[in-house]
Amino acid sequence: MWPEKSEELIDWCITQGRWAEAARRLVAEIDAGRGGSAWRRLAQIMRAQPGAVAGLRVEAILRDGIGRGMGELWPALAAHFVARGLMEQARDVYEEAVGKVGSVKDFAMVFDAYAAFEETGVTAALEAEAERVAAGGTANELMMDLRLLRLERLMDRRPFLANDVVLRQNPNSVAAWLKRVSLWQEKSADARIIATFEEALKRVVPDKACDGKVSELWLAYAAYFGESGRLDEYRSVMDRAVAAPLGSKEELADLYVSYAESEIARGSVETARRVLTLGTAHVAKSLRVWALLIDLEEAAGSVVATRAAYDRVVELRIATPQTLVDYAQFLEDQQFFEDSFRVFERGITAFGYPVAIDLWNVYLARFVKRYGGEKLERTRDLFEQALAGCPPAYAQSLYLAYGRLEEEYGLARRALRVYERAALGVAKGKKLEMYRYYVAKTAELLGLPATRPVYERGIEELGDVDAVELVLEYAGTECRLGEIDRARALYQYAAQLGGERLWPVWHEFEVQHGNEDTFKEMLRIKRSAATKFGSDAKALAKVEVEKQAQRVAVSNSVADDSAALEPANPDALDIDDDDF
Repeated sequence: MWPEKSEELIDWCITQGRWAEAARRLVAEIDAGRGGSAWRRLAQIMRAQPGAVAGLRVEAILRDGIGRGMGELWPALAAHFVARGLMEQARDVYEEAVGKVGSVKDFAMVFDAYAAFEETGVTAALEAEAERVAAGGTANELMMDLRLLRLERLMDRRPFLANDVVLRQNPNSVAAWLKRVSLWQEKSADARIIATFEEALKRVVPDKACDGKVSELWLAYAAYFGESGRLDEYRSVMDRAVAAPLGSKEELADLYVSYAESEIARGSVETARRVLTLGTAHVAKSLRVWALLIDLEEAAGSVVATRAAYDRVVELRIATPQTLVDYAQFLEDQQFFEDSFRVFERGITAFGYPVAIDLWNVYLARFVKRYGGEKLERTRDLFEQALAGCPPAYAQSLYLAYGRLEEEYGLARRALRVYERAALGVAKGKKLEMYRYYVAKTAELLGLPATRPVYERGIEELGDVDAVELVLEYAGTECRLGEIDRARALYQYAAQLGGERLWPVWHEFEVQHGNEDTFKEMLRIKRSAATKFGSDAKALAKVEVEKQAQRVAVSNSVADDSAALEPANPDALDIDDDDF
């Protein structure tokens, strides 16, 4: 009369032990479409009080719940038949269940119940046989063996049944199919292994494959034959594989490379060449396939075939810088020096900077190694070409190599002119390092006095912080030349640039070379510099604080106004003025 009170009534029936009434009302709930947890509660009553459901259409009701995805009702259905003494029907239910459950959780529950059912049967049979023997009868060993065999066979099937569940959930799981193969391999069941591979390759949809790739199935299938020396079957599978639908071109490349590597390992060079040639036609843009073909041709083919393979890679625009270096090295090994240099030139044109700098460095080093000073003008032209298009950030190595060329094969003054160009032409952060190198080379080639113009040019070019470093080194050079007054004048100049690096150096200088007057003058200049740069620093700091406050305010305002208009871009570049 009051449906909303039905659950309370059922609870009351259960607490009062009125099991039949509770079961009847649960069935009524299910029939009225208010099943919910009713199926599960009915199953609990059936297990605890089997007689309470007498006269009810239990099987139909439970199967209805099972059809709605409640896998936990399978054991209740089997228990219904056990309660009626229908053991074979109960076993049929369990067999049906392990073949239909759709989740690993439900499978574990059903299987455990099935195993417990069989174990109970074995225990009951043992007890019955013991009573029979005690009564003077003979043991029915055949029946006992049959029951034990059933239990043993069930436990043996468990991993296969569990694997079935996974494959029912997702027949495109490559890992699950490979697991099934491994289960049959443990039993050395050749026919089953082959049948499993064939079924997997039919059922897995290439572009829906998960937990692996279809190519992995093909490779595992072929490897099964290859490892046992059945080469004809191995090749048959691989030939089928490279013609079969796959998830991507990359998978096809995997197959060709693996196929060829296997043939090379067996010494079947011609077969490997045939495979790779076919591969380069089907996956022409795969550098891995081309690279293996090139390696094969270099090792066992002809120079012509190797060059043709390299040239094709370059034409297809899939060559990497390393590919070009390898090609040039191959040509050099074959004494085709000019051709090897042309390879570098093609790569430099194709890649541009920053890749080009690495190619230029290798190219120029090999050119100099080959010709030395024989073709000096041509070598100089190459260096000039390299520097003409080179951004300052990458130019230092070129300048240094150019300078070494002039030192070894040209003129000292030409080398110094190159180093001078380098000091002016490298990136800002490398200028001090380059000026130091220029100074060192000038001293080495022309002597210490000749370094003065270099120092002076560097001090003009560098910013204050780096200039101070160069001034201090310049003063040290003057000390070595015995020019104490010139050194002191340089320290006085450095005091105008600021920084703390100067003072301990100047102090030590005056201790060694000065007198009371010069020492006092140094202290006066130091106080003056402290006043000047201290005031400047405070003023600059105050201005910077004000600017920063303004920037924060503007930034917050813009962020508030545009947050909803402009989505975040995680790939955006953070570019400061210092980057230019």
